[in-house]
This record gives sequence, structure tokens and C-alpha cells, in this order.
Amino acid sequence: MGVKFTNQYKGASRWGNAKNWDNTARAVGVPVYSRPKAGDVAVREGGTFGHVAFVTKVNANGTFEVDEYNYGGGSRYSHRTTSVGTANSQFSSFIRFR
Repeated sequence: MGVKFTNQYKGASRWGNAKNWDNTARAVGVPVYSRPKAGDVAVREGGTFGHVAFVTKVNANGTFEVDEYNYGGGSRYSHRTTSVGTANSQFSSFIRFR
């Protein structure tokens, strides 16, 4: 995406765990939405640390595809289709860096 992201992006002292990324984004003026767009960072706030993934495609039926690491345990890459929601397999916020 061409965004040079670090844990101090936009002057934040730290973005922290994945479940905090949407609140940190709002605090530093990066837009956060409730519906995904390809290129967004999807945020799941549930669990101890939360989870983030990269939205690669939004499908006509409202589901969307993500690329991610560490979903379902282990340090593995995965690509999957999911939907908006609060279950452990879903995402509820979408950070739009561009």
C-alpha cells in the first residue's frame, strides 16, 4: 500500500495489541469504518490480543477475503473468506490507511 507503518505511526506512542488498533487509528486521525473495502486493515477486538488482517477483496454477497498470519494458531499465512461481526472468525472495524 506504500504506507510506511511503524508502532509509532502518525505520532502514536504505540499502536499496541491488534484489538487496540482501531481506537489508536481514530485517535491519530486515520479513518475507521464499519464496512470493509479492499486495502483496509480488518480489526477483531475479541480475545486477549485481538487480531488484524488485510482485506484483499469484498464480495457481492457482503463477505470479504483477507490475508493474514497466525489465524487459528501457529505462525502460518492464510487466505480466507469471512464476514462482519464479533465472532472469533469475524472482524468489526476496518482501518483505511489510504
